[in-house]
Amino acid sequence: AAMAAEWTVLVFGDSWAAYQHPCWPAVLGRRLSVGQVHNFAAMGSLCGDLAAQGQRSLMSPQVPKASGGLLKRETLVVIHTGGNDFIMKMVETLMGGGGGLMALLGGGPAAPAGATPDLLRANPGAREGEVLRQFMETMYRGGARHFLVSGVPAYLEMPIWNIIWPMIGSMVNQGLLSDLGIGPGDPPRLAMEVQQAALQERWAALCDSFGKAHEDAEVVLFDEVAALERLRESLGAAAFDRSMWDMSMFHPTAYGHEQLASEAHRCV
Repeated sequence: AAMAAEWTVLVFGDSWAAYQHPCWPAVLGRRLSVGQVHNFAAMGSLCGDLAAQGQRSLMSPQVPKASGGLLKRETLVVIHTGGNDFIMKMVETLMGGGGGLMALLGGGPAAPAGATPDLLRANPGAREGEVLRQFMETMYRGGARHFLVSGVPAYLEMPIWNIIWPMIGSMVNQGLLSDLGIGPGDPPRLAMEVQQAALQERWAALCDSFGKAHEDAEVVLFDEVAALERLRESLGAAAFDRSMWDMSMFHPTAYGHEQLASEAHRCV
């Protein structure tokens, strides 16, 4: 449903929220007919960059505040983070480090070569989830009561995976992913399905516990991977694969973001 013009949407996070064309959080703000959309997200951002983005929003004279200087209740905080922390760092590590690919694709600093990427370790996202929770606490103390949190886009039909499946397969066959219950002969995709589910569970638990701890807050999780799966089903695999991703193989096209905004709209 459309929100009234007194509402403000504040956007935080990474290049799925701020890119060279409008991203779904901003498109969603437009579709909700809110008065203002302010985007504090930045390409290449990691979870750890949320705190500075949040401070900028709370200090910004452009962002509408209530009489005491806190955010107005009619403020929707939209958060999209984790893509660089998990997926891009993994690609960089598996491709041999160096930072070149991350820089090219709008990612953050490179992980050391030879390290096991965080996304391929047991219990992924513990540190990042805590950073996200602290950011939400900061925004809550700043007056925010409405949160839309996107899951991490660990979507396995994204073209970037085609580059790294052989490397993940090699790790599986060397027994390096036994922590995940994955052993030699298992398909590499199975490892990522396990990790994708673990991340989604963690984000869901975080949103649930935050909502319980703050009964006057409304926290909605947007399951972005499930949304992408629905879109591929409804558009057909060939049309989806052709139209959804830009040359980076990791970022949605403008068309892709319009589709994701429609999916996110169903949550709000």
